[in-house]
Amino acid sequence: MENNIKERYTFVSNNKEETQCIGIRGGEYQGVVFKYSNVSIPNPDEMKGKSNLPLKFHYDIVDNNSLPIEWFNEEFNNLAGDILVDIIDDQIEKGNVSIHNLFAGTTRAKNI
Repeated sequence: MENNIKERYTFVSNNKEETQCIGIRGGEYQGVVFKYSNVSIPNPDEMKGKSNLPLKFHYDIVDNNSLPIEWFNEEFNNLAGDILVDIIDDQIEKGNVSIHNLFAGTTRAKNI
């Protein structure tokens, strides 16, 4: 994950979207806006002894800032993944969500 990942994105919204979107700041994806969908975090109990927990997610491009579709490749996927991990980490640190509660079914969604 990039050391300065927080500098690479900001939360954005508009009248068309009912969910919070992510705006990319800087780099070749400057101005691209996207939103996450279908985020899944594996159950840590099922991953015991493994070095990492694979995070699965989909995203929808809300505004491609006139970039060609070919630009949205593995590099963009990695950036979107790094941003998602950062958002989840922040929410855990702030106490808005806990991994245990996610799997116990007791966490309510909070705005991020």
